[in-house]
Amino acid sequence: EVKRIFSIECVGGSYTEAAAKPEEGMLCTMTRDEIYEFLLVKVKTKYEEKRASMGEEAFSKLQKFLLLQIVDSKWKEHLYMIGDLEEGIHLRSWGQQDPLVAYTKESGDLYANMLYSIKHDLIYYLFRLTLSQVHEQEAEEEQKEMYYNRGDDAQTKSMPVEAEDKIGRNDPCPCGSGLKYKRCCGKGS
Repeated sequence: EVKRIFSIECVGGSYTEAAAKPEEGMLCTMTRDEIYEFLLVKVKTKYEEKRASMGEEAFSKLQKFLLLQIVDSKWKEHLYMIGDLEEGIHLRSWGQQDPLVAYTKESGDLYANMLYSIKHDLIYYLFRLTLSQVHEQEAEEEQKEMYYNRGDDAQTKSMPVEAEDKIGRNDPCPCGSGLKYKRCCGKGS
């Protein structure tokens, strides 16, 4: 993983090859703690470069978006795996294992694997996504939203026409004569 992110490899074999590429050859002679510190500096540098290139606000939004998406997908996957574990855990009793102990151990392992997977995927995608890819994804989401909401904005609801009060046959005539409508203005209708 480190090799792909930083293009660093330990030059195998001779020290002459290591001397030709001092940064890479240096990894072969370092202790575990020195390699850890070296890679930590590299990661922090790459992280700061990414933040500076995208801008503070956009980078923060990207981190939040990625974390939410990854946690959501990994949690769903974890729940499916727990469901599968529950379905088959009763078979452990045939193997002379306590199903409760086996379930507790394996579900704990699944949870730990989920947490590791979340961290791994967040770092993986954070270092690989570019701002243009984020904008493309936002544009796709907007298009999907417009597709699902199509016609809602275009159609304007017409206001209901308020009908004037209909004059009944036995109501007084609106002309003011004092006669019933059926005997005055409404005689022909």
